[in-house]
Amino acid sequence: LGFCCTLWLTTLGPAHADNLRETALVKAVKRAAPSVVNINTEKSALDRDQVFAAGNGKPRKVNGMGTGVVIDERGYILTNYHVIAEVETIRASLDDGGSYTATVISSDREHDLAIIKVDATKPLPVMPAGTSSDLMLGEPVIAVGNAFGYQSTVTSGIVSALSRDVEANGTQTYRNLIQTDASINPGNSGGPLLNMNGEVVGINVAIRAGAMRIGFAIPIDDARKVVARLMSIEQMNHTFHGLDGKDVKSAEKRELHVAGVSPESPAAKAGLQ
Repeated sequence: LGFCCTLWLTTLGPAHADNLRETALVKAVKRAAPSVVNINTEKSALDRDQVFAAGNGKPRKVNGMGTGVVIDERGYILTNYHVIAEVETIRASLDDGGSYTATVISSDREHDLAIIKVDATKPLPVMPAGTSSDLMLGEPVIAVGNAFGYQSTVTSGIVSALSRDVEANGTQTYRNLIQTDASINPGNSGGPLLNMNGEVVGINVAIRAGAMRIGFAIPIDDARKVVARLMSIEQMNHTFHGLDGKDVKSAEKRELHVAGVSPESPAAKAGLQ
C-alpha cells in the first residue's frame, strides 16, 4: 500500500501542478506570440550644434523601436505610423527567430496606422482577430511588445475605460481609445492588446506621461476599417472594382455586407447586388 501511494504522488502530482500553471493568460500568450513582430528602425538626425556647422558635421544614426502584428500570411504587418515615420531602415523580428528587412506599403498619419511588409521564406502566422465591440470594463487584457527593446515583453491588466479621446500633442489626437492599466512602455507602440482568448482587441498606441499604468490602444474594430482601406486593391494595385462593402463584426456576427455597387463597374458586371 505504501508503495502504491508513493507511486501515485510521483506520477500524478507534477501533471496536476502543470495544469494549474497553464492559466488562461498563458494559453492566450502562446496563441498570439507567433504573430507578434518586434520592430527596430534607424534614421539619420543632426545634432543641435551641427545645424550651424556649415555642413562639416556628419548626421548621427538614431535607433527606434516598436511592435507590429501579422495580419496577412504573405508578410503584411500592421503597426503605428509613428513607429515607421521618416525612418530609413526597418528590421522586423519574429517569435521564431526569423529577422527580415521590411518596407512601408501604405500609411495613415491621421489614424496613426501603417502597413509594412517583409518577404518571408514561408507563410507567416496571422494574429487571431477579436472584436472590440463587446469589451467590458474590468475585463482582463494582455499587452505584448518590444518594450524598451526587450522583445516580446508580456504585461497584463484590465480594461480601465472605453471611448477615451486623447490629445497626444499639438498635431495628433486620438478618438475612441481603449484605456488599460496593462503596462505599456516605449517600444510597445503598434503591438497587440489581447483578450483572454489570445485575440487582438486593440493596437497599443500611447501612454500618459508621468502617470502610472495609464495606457491606450486603438480598438481593433476601428483599426480594421483603416487596414481595409490601406490594403484595398484601389490603394495597392490602383485598380477599381466598384463594390461598396460594409464591415459588420461583433461577438455574434462576422460579415461583409454589400452596401452598394457602382453602375457598369466590374462588381456590377459580376452580378453583385
